Parts: sequence; structure tokens; C-alpha cells
Amino acid sequence: FGAMHQAAQKRNRPEIEGLGKIGDERAVDTLVEFLDGGNPPLQKVTLRALGEIGSEEATQAVANALVDEAPGVRSQAARALGLIGDTRAVAPLEDVLDDREEATQVRAAAAWALVQIGTERALEAAAEYDDDRAYTVQVEAEKARDATAA
Repeated sequence: FGAMHQAAQKRNRPEIEGLGKIGDERAVDTLVEFLDGGNPPLQKVTLRALGEIGSEEATQAVANALVDEAPGVRSQAARALGLIGDTRAVAPLEDVLDDREEATQVRAAAAWALVQIGTERALEAAAEYDDDRAYTVQVEAEKARDATAA
């Protein structure tokens, strides 16, 4: 962990990915720092790593990325929140899903994340969109609807 953590501090993508795979929560503080700075490729790999680590300590920083300029960053932030599974993420994910002006990929990622969180509130929020105009949002909403019916 030590050598990889040290290399990741230089913002090297392979090492950041490695920290995510290792899943050690000691990396969270370092990785959260990489979310600022307007570098979408670095932000996306960092969000993926934070999601894989799954520490609720990262929830707020990841949720903050839901309003980033880059749709790819917003989408990855939603997915990371789904992997983390913290119920505090339900409300901001609902807001993303409800925003009809948001990119379809971001809304679909928010619906996916709500299904992953899996609480009754999260599933009901996603299930409301089972007739959405965007097919990818519909698919995730149908999964949520099916899970609430089970």
C-alpha cells in the first residue's frame, strides 16, 4: 500500500486505479484532494477508485462532483455514490435524476446508483422514471420498480 499510495500522490492514473482495487480506506483523504482542479480524466479515475474503496467518508466529496462541468465526471460521481452505498447520497441523486436538462448518461448513472443503494426510498425514487424518454434511464428505473415489487 505504501509505495502505491506514494506514487498515487503524484497523480499517476495506474496507481490511483490500484488504490481503488486494493480498497484501503487510508487512501480516501489523498484521493479526495484529486477531485478539485478541473482535470476530468484524473477526476473520473479518482471517482472510480473512491467508489471501489466504498468508504462513506468520501460521500460528500463525491456528491460535490455531481455538479462538475464535465458530464463524464458527473456520471462517474453518480456511479461512485452507488458503489459507496451511503443513504445520504439518495437526495442528491434524486435531484440529478429529476433534472430533465441533465445529460442522459448522467441521469442513467444516477438511476443506477439509486438501485445500487437499494433502500426503499432510493428504489422508489428511481422507479418513478420507468416511463422516462431516455431508454437507459427507463432500464434502471424498471430494475428499481421490479426490486420494490419483490
